[in-house]
Parts: sequence; C-alpha cells; structure tokens
Amino acid sequence: MSNAERALRGVLQTISKEYGYCDEYTTLEQLSTGGANYTSQLYYITLSAPGKDDLRLFAKVATVSESVRAQMPFRIYETETFFYTQLLRKYQQLEERHNVPHQHRLATAKYYGSCEEYLNEVLVLEDLSSKGFETHDRLKSYEWEYAAKSVREMAKLHALSIALFTEEPEEVDKISETLKISMDMEQMKQMLKSMAESVFVVVKEENKARLQSYLNSLEDMKADHYFKVRRVPVIAHGDFRPSNLMHKNLEDGGVEVVAQDYQTLCVSNPICDLFYFIFSGSDEEFRAKHYHQLLDHYYKELCNALARLGVNADSIYSREDFDYEIKEYRNMSDAERALRGVLQTISKEYGYCDEYTTLEQFSTGGANYTSQLYHIKLSAPGKDDLRLFAKVACVSESVRAQMPFRIYETETFFYTQLLRKYQQLEERHNVPHQHRLATAKYYGSCEEYLNEVLVLEDLSSKGFETHDRLKSYEWEYAAKSVREMAKLHALSIALFTEEPEEVDKISETLKISMDMEQMKQMMKGMAESIFVVVKEENKARLQSYLNSLEDMKADHYFKVRRMPVIAHGDFRPSNLMHKNLENGGVEVVAQDYQTLRVSNPICDLFYFIFSGSDEEFRAKHYHQLLDHYYKELCNALARLGVDADSTYSREDFKYEIKEVRSYGLLIGIMMMPVLTVEAENAPDMRESTRLEDFIIKPNELAAKRLNGVINDFIKLGVL
Repeated sequence: MSNAERALRGVLQTISKEYGYCDEYTTLEQLSTGGANYTSQLYYITLSAPGKDDLRLFAKVATVSESVRAQMPFRIYETETFFYTQLLRKYQQLEERHNVPHQHRLATAKYYGSCEEYLNEVLVLEDLSSKGFETHDRLKSYEWEYAAKSVREMAKLHALSIALFTEEPEEVDKISETLKISMDMEQMKQMLKSMAESVFVVVKEENKARLQSYLNSLEDMKADHYFKVRRVPVIAHGDFRPSNLMHKNLEDGGVEVVAQDYQTLCVSNPICDLFYFIFSGSDEEFRAKHYHQLLDHYYKELCNALARLGVNADSIYSREDFDYEIKEYRNMSDAERALRGVLQTISKEYGYCDEYTTLEQFSTGGANYTSQLYHIKLSAPGKDDLRLFAKVACVSESVRAQMPFRIYETETFFYTQLLRKYQQLEERHNVPHQHRLATAKYYGSCEEYLNEVLVLEDLSSKGFETHDRLKSYEWEYAAKSVREMAKLHALSIALFTEEPEEVDKISETLKISMDMEQMKQMMKGMAESIFVVVKEENKARLQSYLNSLEDMKADHYFKVRRMPVIAHGDFRPSNLMHKNLENGGVEVVAQDYQTLRVSNPICDLFYFIFSGSDEEFRAKHYHQLLDHYYKELCNALARLGVDADSTYSREDFKYEIKEVRSYGLLIGIMMMPVLTVEAENAPDMRESTRLEDFIIKPNELAAKRLNGVINDFIKLGVL
C-alpha cells in the first residue's frame, strides 16, 4: 500500500469515528476520469454501519511527483485544502450574515476531511455522483442551459471574494500571499513553442500568419499579463471547465451545477475564469449564438450575487469596468466597446435592462465591406423585446485616408439631421404615410473616430431581407426600389426649393475628396483585371471608352446639370431591404446612407440599373424603368408642393440621361467583380491598407454581367 493510500485510510478512520461508522465496513473503488484528471488518483468510498444509511464519499489522493511539482506554478493540494478548510468557511459566514437565500448560495460538495502530509495529500468530499451528478462530456460542446448555470456558479464564486475583500480589505494581501503562484516564463515559453509546433499542422493555411503574430506577441508579455488585477480583485477558480464541474439534469428541464477542483485558485480578475470556461468547452457554433449572451448573463448574475451580499456593483465593478477587462483580456475593439455604450443609453431611454441585452454578430456574405454588423435584442420583464440592428466601423485608418467619402459621418448626418428635415417637409405638406420615405427607425450612434457606431431598428425581425445580389431583378422589386429612390430625390429637391441656402451648406457637409491620379491607377488595375473576360470583338470599343476617361474631370458624372438632388450614391440591392407582401407586392426600404452627395438624379438611377440587373432584364424593362422613375419623381414632387415641369422637366431628365448614361458602363467595369464576389473571396477592410486591394478577379457571373453591360452600351450608341 502506498504512503498516500495509507494516508487516505487514516483520514477515513477519522471520518468513520466522527460520523459513527465502523471502519471495517469501508469499501473503496478506484476510478478513472478517462483523461479528464491528471493530478490525483480518485476513489469512490462507501462507509457502512448497521442501522445507518451508507455514507458515500469521494476522495482525491495526490499522484504528482516531486520533480513535476517543482515545475508547477500552483501548489495544487495545499490550495484546495485551503479552500475547503478556510476560505469556504469565510464565504459561508458571509452568506449567513447577509441572509442569502439557500438557493442562491454557492453550491459546493460537503467537506469531510483531509491530510496535508507532503506527497501524500488527501481530500475527502461528499460523493455527488451518488446524488445523480455527473461531469459534462468534454468531447461535446455546451448547451445554453448548462453554460448559463455554470456561469451563474462562477459569478457567485467571484461575488463572494469581492464581498470578502470589501468587508475585510486586509484579506487581499493575506490571501494573495497564500495563493501566490510561481511561474517560470522561460519554461512556459518553451512549452508554448512546443505546443505551437504541434498545433500548427492543423491550423488553416490562411490563419497561420495571424496565429504566429499572436504567439510572437507573447515573447515580451509579462507572466501576469492575463491574470493581473485591473479593476477589482477576485479569487478566481483558475480551472473552470466542464471536467471540474458536476451537473444534474432536473425534471423541470433545468440544470444544477456544482464546481469542484479548487486546486488553482489565485487572486486575479473575473475574466480569466469566464473566457477559460467559454473557450475550453464550447464550439464555434455555440459561440456564434451565445458568446455575447453569455458575457451579459455572467455580468447580470454577478450583479445579482453582489446585491445579495450587500455590495453595489456599479460602485465596485461597473459594466464599464467589465467591458474594459474584456477588452484587455480578449482584445475587444474600442468600436465594440462604443457599441456597448450606445446600447446602455438606448436601454435606459426605452426602459430596458442592459443586462438582458443579447448581441449576435453576422456576415452579409460579401455584401458589406465597411462595417461589422450585429442583430441585437433588448429584453425586460413585462415588455416586448426591442430588436435592433447595429453597424460598427471596421475600415482601417489607411484605407479611410484613400476614400473619397467620410462614410460614417455621412450616414450619421443623414439619420440625425437630414432625415429630420425630410420628415418635417412631409409633415408640413401632409404627405400620406404610405407615400412618405420608408426608413429604418434611428435609435442611437457614436461618432468617435475609428469607433463609429450606428443603431437602427432591425428590419429583418419584421420580415425584411436583402435581395440576392447574385440574381437579377424582377419588375415588381425594381419598380418599388426606383419609387423609393424617386421619393428620396424629391425630398431634396423640395428642401432646396424651399430653403435654397441649404444647397451650399449640405454640399459642404457632403463634400468628397477624390484623388484622380489614385482613381486612374485603380481603374487601370480594374481594367486589366476585367479585360481577360471581355469578348474579343468588344475590347477595342471598351479601350476607347477607357482612354476617354484620361482627360475626364473628377466630377464629370456627378456634377449638377439641371437640378441638384442629394443622391444616395450606393443605391444597389445589398443596401435595400425588401419584404414580399401577401398581395404580391413588394415593400422596399433603402439603407446605408454612407455615400450621400449633392449630384444629379441619373447617377443613382443608372447605378441601380447596371449594378444588379442582367442583360435580359434590361432588354425588357430598361426604358420602362426610366419612365417609371420620372413618373414617380413627378408624383412625389407634387405631394411636396413642387411643380416638376418648372423644376425638373421631362426634357431636363432626357438631357441628363444623355450626358450621364455612360456612368452605367463605368459601374459595370469598376463594381461588377465586387458586387458578384463569392463570400469567401470578399475583401476585408479591417486588414487592407490600400484601395488597390479591392481589385477582384471577375468570376463567371461577373464576366457574364459585364459583357451584358457592354452589349447594352453598344446598342445605346455609347460604345
């Protein structure tokens, strides 16, 4: 019998005497955790005695050699015994003192005894498995109920240490010393290097450089970087993962969770445990659905636990503190932190609780390049959920410097200033609601440079969706889209008619800065990219058009010729939300007002026609769509008290079409590869440093669409 097993027998003899059991009726069953435990030999134990219920126990007996212990940063056996014999008692006294309801107290296995003899350490607890508890299958990801209850226990554990340190500040230094860890960074770096070499063979090729960059950053990182206290100290579990949690599924569908294995306690920050739990046992699919939800759930449960212990979270560990530590720990972007700030303001304004906020990040599959997008849900007891949509800036500073538009400032200007003017116009002229400009409701924004945020109502929650950019238009969709365009243009014409001084003011606000030399270089690169797919018989015609652009002024297509309008600038399917109605009709709402400019109406019209339709659609509906636009523009102007004939006549419209229509050809050349790119080949504005990075090789669909555009402009006599 080993010394450690003899020590176990000694502890069990003491327990048997204390609880009135006969040692000769003790049975031990050694068990394995199948690779989930490395530091102890585990036993199930049954103490029996005539006329008494069996006492079911669980024992951990030390197995780590002296040489390995010398290399470990934690004194694992001393630490766990300290938890059960000293710290847990302090926690239970705190809960008793504050009359914390039993269902809200920290769930732990009952402690029965221990041996602290070096190399022969023993810990004996109640056997939770005999009460229906089990460990989560570490080879499977989490389900929400399990994750939520686990994080709840974590929050209670952290709250108890915060309350202890608040009531007894001198305990911070004492416990920090008791739980002090000793980490050999050189040894750790060597271990990390070996691990990196091991995992690199399975890392996707396109991600290896990113991972290597992170690993390189660890070279100069201090040992306590992730574990140091930044805002408020907590006694962190240190190994909060499924193998160290016991859970029981309840009949009502709920889950009861009890944390164990308090061998790696340390005075640290709360985020260590939280991120350890999230990323040690969940898969990508779970995190896509619940990552933000779990962060919010943790903070809500922490606040609740602190309140029960008489501690005010706002003054001790505010939501801002929590978000800051998340950023430091997992590098939350400043823009994402700004989003959280905007959502807190919205929550207060509309009577929602910030802790019930859930965020779901999503991708548009290559349709959006300038923002990270989120679906957001604000919830509160007794209220309908508030469904929101957020855009968070992701364009790098170097790319912004090369862009002609101030895209984020422009869109915020639209929703906070220009749209209000438009709505006042519609109200003043009693425009029927069904004929007013359809827009998503604005809720809030942040204009901090590089961290811009815009929050609108989530139209997708009301059945709206974007048109499939890889498919051409149907007439009903195109007609309703052009109708919204006409209403948008009419409002600016009415505004400029009633307030002529606004032309110069808004022109200055929406002023663009275009570097023609840079633009010509980019166009040259795009032309070289697309020429390989242009039909041989049309290459000379296209080259002639491209040569004509050499001497063209920057504002050639965009300048005001007859009547100024505030053009959308990017009026295409990916920036329009639509809903198919039961009567066969379509409702359309334009979004993404990032490229507004004072221009002429034809730019938007030809941009829409040639960015998303195919040759077959235009053969049927090109002239019909032009006529439809002008008819809708006249109707919209009339509702705003403006006479189209005297302001923007049919002759003016035809004249501008003739002058500007080749803009549709330019859109085909410059935009078609981008507009039809597959999601996996879409450029990333967060990583790119040059606009030239957005020159994309045309795929099969782009080639077909582009040649269709060229055919149309040959028929129109432009080429």
